[in-house]
Amino acid sequence: MAERKTVIPIEHPRLRGYTPLDLVTLSYFAVTSVLLLIGRSRIPNGTSYLLLHLAVIGAILFLGLVPRRGNTLLMFLRDTYALWAIPFFYREVAVLNDLVWSKYFDATVLGWEQAIFGIYPSLFLRDWLPYRFLDEFLHFSYLAYYLLVPILGFWLYLRGREELCRVFATSVMVTFFTCYLIFIFFPVAGPYYIFVQDKTGTGIFPPIVHRLLAGGASRGAAFPSSHVAGAITVFWMSVRFEKPISPLMGILSAGIFFGTVYGGFHYAIDALAGLAVGILCSFAGPRIHSFLLRRVRLGPMRIRFPHLPVWSVISLRRLRRRSDATKSGGRNVL
Repeated sequence: MAERKTVIPIEHPRLRGYTPLDLVTLSYFAVTSVLLLIGRSRIPNGTSYLLLHLAVIGAILFLGLVPRRGNTLLMFLRDTYALWAIPFFYREVAVLNDLVWSKYFDATVLGWEQAIFGIYPSLFLRDWLPYRFLDEFLHFSYLAYYLLVPILGFWLYLRGREELCRVFATSVMVTFFTCYLIFIFFPVAGPYYIFVQDKTGTGIFPPIVHRLLAGGASRGAAFPSSHVAGAITVFWMSVRFEKPISPLMGILSAGIFFGTVYGGFHYAIDALAGLAVGILCSFAGPRIHSFLLRRVRLGPMRIRFPHLPVWSVISLRRLRRRSDATKSGGRNVL
């Protein structure tokens, strides 16, 4: 039996309309808007948050009128806008997780941790491995997490692999929105808030990470670790679409996985749950992208072997040559 080849649809470049990223983002804001409508009295400025969410929904709906072709920079922002808003989505979770519950479930997670490990790794791991180099590397990896998404996104787009950048953006946002919804319905503060520990650090990178967390941490966003989930998704996308940089992404992702626990930022259970979410969304993200792309009828074409740069370049060239002759609802197979 012939081996089935992996295919990923790409968008017809001349059409207007919504992208899979638009639909995924709209879905998240629709859910959170309903929650705000029901429970806005439970949080400060709840009505303001609801109006903000409705405004975001309106802005995304307007994007359906924006042409799908034009200035490269504007098209890059059009295709990746949700990625740039990740810090804002993350910070907002600290407010939204009061919509459903007025408590945190750290006792439950600590019970799981005690049952599985017999101890609390996030409290003792750093004392067991008091090595300066390891301390610096794991905190550096934790800090580098904020660069993983821009690095791969920029790399794909600058190499002219726009369609793969769109798949990447959709997959990453599926990962983060999954984590954020879990945060809202199952808020866990995390060891950074629960355990009494050093929140300053010594050396080069530990103090930087602690200052960053002091000003930007979102309480209630510990389980699953979105750092780990996001890093795993980026790593797998790099393996699939850009293998030359995948070793670097793999090393940093491993550092993030252990660093979240080593630094006392997440429970070990959080990291494992983040790993599971990252693996699940790494496989589900491209499939969700493909499914939504077919539903919005953007004239998808198919690319064989999307992880091989030469096939992506050939496919893009053929797409551009045929774009004038391709009908809006047509489909070609390369």
